[in-house]
Amino acid sequence: MATHWPKPGINHVGEFQVAGHTLVITGSAKTIYLSHVASSITLANTHTSTNLDFTVYDSSHAAMAFTVPNDTVVRYTGKFLTFKCPADMDALVEVTNIPSASYLIPSASQLHRVN
Repeated sequence: MATHWPKPGINHVGEFQVAGHTLVITGSAKTIYLSHVASSITLANTHTSTNLDFTVYDSSHAAMAFTVPNDTVVRYTGKFLTFKCPADMDALVEVTNIPSASYLIPSASQLHRVN
């Protein structure tokens, strides 16, 4: 048996693929700062008449809100470090073993090219 296992990191693809540590978020509205990279967030809006907004933040803390329709469950996949849920929405976060400090978020200019 090997005694020198590689540490989980952003370049350790298998670690991201087998993510599955569960973090349940309920209660009051607050911004969540994860200490490890999340691979997906499942949101439950149990209101029968109210749409709720879920907000994701990028590395410069610019926000983008997504509306979750009433009485729905929605799953977002990606790499998440910071997000905010309203008080009346529950979230199930799938967290990896990859520490957030080892994840370098690419800038917008690295992700797309302007012609």
